[in-house]
Amino acid sequence: MEGEPHDSTFLTRGVKYSDNSGEAKLTIDASKVNWNRQGIYEVIYSVNDSAHNVTTVTEQLRVVGKHEKIVYLTFDDGPSVCTDQILNILRQERVKATFFVTAQFTPYLNRMAAIAKDGHEVAIHTYSHNFKIYKSIDSYFADLNKLNDLIEKYTGKRSRIMRFPGGSSNSIYRKYNSDPKFMDRLCVALLDSGYQFVDWNLDSGDARGNNIAADRLVRSACGSRHNIQCLLMHDTGAKRTTVTALPQIIRYFKQHGYELACSTAWTINAGTAERRRKPASKRSERVATLHLRQLRLKSLPRWRKRR
Repeated sequence: MEGEPHDSTFLTRGVKYSDNSGEAKLTIDASKVNWNRQGIYEVIYSVNDSAHNVTTVTEQLRVVGKHEKIVYLTFDDGPSVCTDQILNILRQERVKATFFVTAQFTPYLNRMAAIAKDGHEVAIHTYSHNFKIYKSIDSYFADLNKLNDLIEKYTGKRSRIMRFPGGSSNSIYRKYNSDPKFMDRLCVALLDSGYQFVDWNLDSGDARGNNIAADRLVRSACGSRHNIQCLLMHDTGAKRTTVTALPQIIRYFKQHGYELACSTAWTINAGTAERRRKPASKRSERVATLHLRQLRLKSLPRWRKRR
């Protein structure tokens, strides 16, 4: 395989499989991936048991070219009164986005189905949006699982992509947890459970107040020219000017040659896999193997052997 990386452990991180016989074997076929050429490739995971039964899952992996330009539009905190307006704009502009949802606005929970129907990603933010979820790993997962049950109810599938309230490097958790390494441990626990968390490297600024002037949001969102960008926006009734600013933001990136995408496939840099530094810790391993030289979005398959 041309350009095969020396370290491809990220292909197995978070993969879980089991069989009653205890003799299940995992094989990974990444032979179709050209690590030096941009494109979307298939990685095939197969589990064989002692009775020669086989379960197979195919995942997509995207190799990003050196000069390829992608913006991931992301909306936190919905669905809300603004969701349908956002969906209409995305539909008109023919672009996709990722919605990191909550259960804050009960009358609009069924809009998760509309988001999924339009081909966008319904991902995990938090059920309660109460930072007390950071009291322990168990309390965090309880909130996450409760929200994922809702996502499955309205979309028919569970999500493996999530965003921490406050981001993965937040300090807000310290109000509820005295462990200085808690976020590191929580990040590792999520990755090992088959989830991938997504931060942002571009901020619209709509979290700084309610209904900030749309032109300010446009200036903030369109202030960077990095090739790979993940833009943070919000979907709530208190952020209606985000809806006003959205068409102009989308057109700006289109005019500058960006693809607007949602985070559904693994993404790595073409030709960079061999140049990754040896990680000093599990947390830095996340940065080295997932983020590589820029922001990277990745999902991992979760396995349960079917009889």
